[in-house]
Amino acid sequence: MRALAVVLALALAALGWQSWRLNNASHTIETQGAALKSKTQELTKKNSQLIGLSILTETNSREQTRLYAAAEQTTALLRSRQRRDRGTET
Repeated sequence: MRALAVVLALALAALGWQSWRLNNASHTIETQGAALKSKTQELTKKNSQLIGLSILTETNSREQTRLYAAAEQTTALLRSRQRRDRGTET
């Protein structure tokens, strides 16, 4: 009878210890889940910012190309005018 009580006490202790470990693991999982959710939100925000920056960069690149073309055209018109003016001076 005493051996049965010892075995039962050991079984209860083992169950209690296992229950504590499961509770601890559950708490860790919840904490990691909350951290993961927070990181996901941060990444979503950063991704949105990167998309906006990409669009801005693309727009800037197109506008810069347009400005270079306008500068080339202005330079060509200026040279043409200078040649024309030199031709009328003689």
